[in-house]
Amino acid sequence: MRLQCDQEAANGFRVAARRFGELADDFPGKRPLYLQSQAMNHNNGGMALVALGKQDEAAQSCARSLEILERLIADDPGNASLHRDLATSQANLASIEHPEGNGTAGHNRLDSVLATQEKLVEQFPQVPQYRHALALYRGAIALLEVLVETSPVEATYRQHFHGACMNLATILMATNRKSEAEEFARKADQLKLDN
Repeated sequence: MRLQCDQEAANGFRVAARRFGELADDFPGKRPLYLQSQAMNHNNGGMALVALGKQDEAAQSCARSLEILERLIADDPGNASLHRDLATSQANLASIEHPEGNGTAGHNRLDSVLATQEKLVEQFPQVPQYRHALALYRGAIALLEVLVETSPVEATYRQHFHGACMNLATILMATNRKSEAEEFARKADQLKLDN
């Protein structure tokens, strides 16, 4: 049943991306909005394809999302939501590339995510969510570890600490730093995460 749902989701996102592209052509006044929606449907479709084990198609879909968003940002560099969506698509593509063993490409993609998040923090310092996302992308493990120790009942801190440890373990493994990767994987495993 799960596989069928994932396939239906992937198909739905593909159809939605195509339709938003058609709307962008039909309504030039709303073209940027429709193209942004098209890009995020490519991104979400890519993640549905990951669940189906279709890594190559997933990477292509997320890469298409990046292409659209980069063009939109070139035309409207001050649009925070475009930068946010770009960082999301970059992070998703990095997560697809890492399991394939492509450590260099995945590492470069994560560098792009960091650069995008840093730009968001710089351009929009009044938005705390961007600083929070940057801390997560930087793998602010030490800070998260302190938060977990000082607020052990806060599930969000434990979840973010777990995710940061696993992300760093993935990067370290992809760059042949196995003992360090195992250390961070152990830290993540020691946490009891809420469902």
